[in-house]
Order: sequence, then C-alpha cells, then structure tokens
Amino acid sequence: MTFESEHIFRTAPFRECHASTLVEVPSGNLLAAWFGGTREGSKDVGIWLAEMGEGDWSEPREVAREDDVPCWNPVLFRTPDDVVWLFYKVGVNPRSWSGAYVKSVDGGSTWSSPVIMPAGFLGPIKNKSILMSNGEVLHPTSVESYRAWTSWVETMNQDGSEWERHGPICFPGNNFGLIQPSVVEVSPGKIRAFMRSTKLIGAICVADSEDYGRTWSAARKTSLPNPNSGIDAVGLESGAIAIV
Repeated sequence: MTFESEHIFRTAPFRECHASTLVEVPSGNLLAAWFGGTREGSKDVGIWLAEMGEGDWSEPREVAREDDVPCWNPVLFRTPDDVVWLFYKVGVNPRSWSGAYVKSVDGGSTWSSPVIMPAGFLGPIKNKSILMSNGEVLHPTSVESYRAWTSWVETMNQDGSEWERHGPICFPGNNFGLIQPSVVEVSPGKIRAFMRSTKLIGAICVADSEDYGRTWSAARKTSLPNPNSGIDAVGLESGAIAIV
C-alpha cells in the first residue's frame, strides 16, 4: 500500500476548512468537498468543491450555503446510476443539525437546489456511505444530544425515495458515547461499524449487524486507542480492513 499527499489548493477565499470527502465520478475524475469559512461554526461556512482532472485540481467553488447558518461535514457518494450525492449538515451546532443534500447528474459540473431532509434523518454524519450487496445504501450516522452521543445507521434505496433508521448502537453502561461510525460490509449482509469514542471509553469501538444494518450488537472496545478523534475504515480487496 502506497500513500501520497498533495495540495488541492494553495490559496482560497476562506480562512479555515475541515472534513474533506472524496468520490470518483464517471469520467474517472475525482471530486473533493469540505466545509470552509472564517472558522468552524461561523455563519459564513459553506460547502466547497474541487475536481481533479488531467493531473490538476480545479479552483475551489462553493456549492452549498445557508443564510446565517453554518454548514458542516460534507459526504460525497455516487449511486450506480452515476448520480453524485453531496450530503451535509446545517445548523448552529451539532445538537441542532438538520440533514441536507444536493445532487449532480453530470459528474459534479452542476448541482440541484438543496433539499433539507425530514427531521430525524441526518444522512452520513462524517464518513462515507456504502452500497450494500442487497442494493441498498447504508449511511453511518450519529446524534450528539445533551449527555448522549449515539451512533445509528440509515438505509436508503438508490433513488433516495425510501429511508429507514436503525439502532441505536451503544456501549453498555455509557450513552455518552459513540459517534461518527464508519461501516464495512465484511460479507453479504454482515456489516461492521467502527466508532469514535469519548475519553470516558477511550478506544475505537466496534459493533456488528448480521441483517444489513437492521439490528446491532452492543458496541465493544477494540485494542485501538481513541482520544475522541475522528476515524475512518475501508474494506480492502484482500478482505482486510484499514482504519485511519
């Protein structure tokens, strides 16, 4: 496995940015998105996008913004019909988030008007969604409430017309808690979720589903420490799982 790093941009019309996400579009180009503005949580924070094609990145452009309310945590995802979804969150802080998305049918050149999702659905909270072997999309999500941080998953059919929410995924005896899961389908229908934890737990936690995310085991600690930091996981062709 080889890792390389490069700058997406050298200068930008925002002071800070965070929470980047990537997807490959039908042309073979890459799209990258992130939130950017004066600082995290500022009213001017929007969702920005750049495209990698022919060896170079395009200039960043803003593709989503709400008046006087910050945007957060974009997640790019491409369905088998080559529609690119850009999910993100809108709200003063994580306790008040609403889920939102825009869609592109031309590989990211143009985007639909924003859609605010029904209350209770947030879409993927930070980490990528996956297309499961049954054809459904699985969104790893979580809710940060007063003294309760809890992981969930949401399932969606490929055109986004049907949604379900499943969970919660909890650590026994501690609802504060687990957030920002990352999911891998390790075999047909068997989903493994890895989660960020607070310092009260102090380790990356894992939980399993045997039924495409409908029901979940209790979360348990892994041997990997976690000081309340974001993680991500991906299944490799070898069957191994890489966690960063």
